[in-house]
Amino acid sequence: MYTPWWQRLSKPTFEERFELRKFKSGGPVKRYGFKYGGSWADWKTNYSDQMTFEEYLQDDNIVKKPHFLDRKADGGRIGFADNPLKNFVPGSGPDTGSALEADINIKKVKKALNSIKKQKNKKLFFDWSENSDWYKALQKDLGGMGEKGLNREYTNKLINQVIEEYFPGSYSGKMGKVKFKNDMVVNSFINHLKQVGEFDGQEKFAKILQQFEGVGNHKYEQINKAWKSWIAGEFEVDGIDRKQLKKELKARGIDYSQIDNWSASAAQKRGVTKIEELKTLDKWNNSPKFQNKSSDEIRKLFEKKYPGSNFYHRVNELTHLKNTGKYISGSDSSKAIKGIDKGVRSKWLKDSFGLQFQGNYSKMIKAADKLEAAGRIKDAIRLTNAANKFFGADGIITKAAGEGEHALARSFNMLNPDHQLKINSLVSGDLNQFKKWNFDIPVKRYFDEYNLPETTKARKKELARLIEERRSVLNSLTGGDKKGMVSKGVVDFKYGNKITATSDVIPIDKIKNFKVEDLLIKGKGYEEEFLKIGQKTGLVDKTGIKSQYVEKPIKTSKWNKFVNSLPVKIAKGIGKAGARTLGAAMPVIGPGMVAWGLTDVNKAYAAGLTDPDEMTVAYNFGPEIAKMWSDYKAKEMKPTLAGREGLPEIDAFAAKDGGLSGVDQYILNRYK
Repeated sequence: MYTPWWQRLSKPTFEERFELRKFKSGGPVKRYGFKYGGSWADWKTNYSDQMTFEEYLQDDNIVKKPHFLDRKADGGRIGFADNPLKNFVPGSGPDTGSALEADINIKKVKKALNSIKKQKNKKLFFDWSENSDWYKALQKDLGGMGEKGLNREYTNKLINQVIEEYFPGSYSGKMGKVKFKNDMVVNSFINHLKQVGEFDGQEKFAKILQQFEGVGNHKYEQINKAWKSWIAGEFEVDGIDRKQLKKELKARGIDYSQIDNWSASAAQKRGVTKIEELKTLDKWNNSPKFQNKSSDEIRKLFEKKYPGSNFYHRVNELTHLKNTGKYISGSDSSKAIKGIDKGVRSKWLKDSFGLQFQGNYSKMIKAADKLEAAGRIKDAIRLTNAANKFFGADGIITKAAGEGEHALARSFNMLNPDHQLKINSLVSGDLNQFKKWNFDIPVKRYFDEYNLPETTKARKKELARLIEERRSVLNSLTGGDKKGMVSKGVVDFKYGNKITATSDVIPIDKIKNFKVEDLLIKGKGYEEEFLKIGQKTGLVDKTGIKSQYVEKPIKTSKWNKFVNSLPVKIAKGIGKAGARTLGAAMPVIGPGMVAWGLTDVNKAYAAGLTDPDEMTVAYNFGPEIAKMWSDYKAKEMKPTLAGREGLPEIDAFAAKDGGLSGVDQYILNRYK
């Protein structure tokens, strides 16, 4: 038998290549051993469900033992030389399938897996190997024909079967370790790029990656190898959509080519250069010679001295250094630079900051600078302190996984410290972007148009409807009208001649015993609901929210079916009149809303009725009566339908005697 070239310790001879020895000796061909040992029979029986034969051959970490099929039989039936029926378990041998189907075996495996279950990277992790005491005990517990219990093939199949059925998506065994390492490396590197804005050689130093370090000259070999393999497209990571990542990085002012062109040496060189650039900018910041120069003048000087470097990266890092004494050096780390101390920022440094990187920290510091310029010193100090505490280099939220989500976009009141600090949850970048493009941006646009002097009353009604529809859709995806991201209280809109937007979320710097875990838990709740409904509606796949739905309208058959389902249809129908309609209607009609009422609501809306009370009447008693009510109310008459369509007259005596119709009684009780 010819041994593959990659397994040879030396070049094969002519005899070996053409198996001439069997003709010379008249016996079987001498088998030349594999470089790392092992055999096809051993792989087939014990490892074929975990890796390919080539991977098995090249893996020197596996303990490869001779298989009985590799040994010559000395007569008699193989496997039955000594006491052939000892420990025999009927129906559990090869080709029977019984071992894989037996409920008792499945329960045993499940129990055994639960005993070693751990949580890693938000997934279950089962760390086991065939050489472990846990595995050997499981084999024995499962029984089988041999003294050691069930053979490797069936034990491994059972383990994988139970994991797939009861613990889907988890990490398991040797391949689980590899996938876990790959996931952690890729996520850590990408988080570094998002946080720092570039690869500077510090990305491999993340604390979370220390578990994958080697020794000596090979310390970062496995980390670098995993990252380069992902770049090459050899595997994907759950929750990372490459197309969406490109868009997100672009929005952050980061070039995706940094990923495609990454190399360890180039990143390390960039890190050394970074320190020099920061020291130069700090020198200019402290020098009277440069105090009065504009941001643009400083930028041109910098780019002339350091061509190819990103001026705004350095401005961002220097701002952190001047405010806190450290800058963000990784996804979970910060770093000080000897010679650069905390202190005053020049005008050009303030003006340059936040022009490219517009995260929570930059927006808060920019707002604080404006407050200081306006003489609102107390507010400026409060916002600066909060920005440093929660979003600075060592910020409480900076070190947490997730992005700060404002229930009501800060653009509604940028110079209000309370509003800046009303962080409702920490969510993934995908969900934050989805909310931004599908709620925050369009709702702010409707809000601004509503408050224009020239906006007509009819258009204001339409804008109110559009706002409430956006609210209804987002809530339906993230927990419903009571627990969704923009539910009542969390976000409120008051409609009138002018529209106002409020939120009862407590600013994070005013929360007693603040725990970042509370924001993480709330964000996880939103994400779980979104993923659950998103899977049903085609919005998400295994990588997370599909990139095409982050910034574009949703147009799919699954989504339409979902929107037209009863709970959403009710919300959508009433939402056309404004979300307050539902609240107004509920005390009257109760929770048992029926579909026929929606038709009347929609008819009333088509007739120009949008007031919540009008829609409540329409829902209960039909659009015609709602129109009558609207006409009377518009004329500022006493609420009565007397004289119209033969309805009884409303008066105190009739009301007292209970002689009113249902609608008249409702109107009298509500508006008398």
